Amino acid sequence: MSDFLPVHVSNVSQSEREDFAHALAKYRRNTDEFELHEETSKRLHNGIDPSVSKLTVTLRKTGIEKIYDAGIATAWIEEFDRDLAGGLFK
Repeated sequence: MSDFLPVHVSNVSQSEREDFAHALAKYRRNTDEFELHEETSKRLHNGIDPSVSKLTVTLRKTGIEKIYDAGIATAWIEEFDRDLAGGLFK
């Protein structure tokens, strides 16, 4: 598996990047097959201004994509893992 994660994001943590790569390895997929793109907005929540993101994961060879909620208190990695298991990104 490549160490390079094709990603244009600012709010995806290193641990999320590692979890993404691990989910791919679990299904014998490669990070080079996918592209990530993030759209970030800010909203005030309980006096805090967290970044809220929509993260688009695209399978490069087919263009199949899905948009996940990313950021504080989200589970996009788990959703992505379920989508891989379910065959969405064939």
